Amino acid sequence: KAISASTFCILPSLWYENMPYSTLEAFSLGKPVIASRIGGIPEVVHDGENGYLIKPGDVPDLTRKIIKLWQNPKLIKKMGEEARRVAEKKYTPTIHYKKLMEIYKKAIKDQKSE
Repeated sequence: KAISASTFCILPSLWYENMPYSTLEAFSLGKPVIASRIGGIPEVVHDGENGYLIKPGDVPDLTRKIIKLWQNPKLIKKMGEEARRVAEKKYTPTIHYKKLMEIYKKAIKDQKSE
């Protein structure tokens, strides 16, 4: 409910996260994300396309990015649409299942060949 009611989301993480669910949740709801350029986050948030990346702990840059989005509803809409497109193309449960099954099949094949 909180993400649905938001204009965009902010993830100013200082920790090396692999795949924060909050980013995927925001994307699935068509919300751009301002996030730290750390861990796996830059693999999901593409700077200037579906959100913005900031150096971890860089409060002035975070402030600039918040103001930039807040003052530009058309940009929020455009980035949100791209975020939703990415979520639908790469991060659905069906796609996740298929990728996971490919890993299992490869592991079984590799095990049999030993």
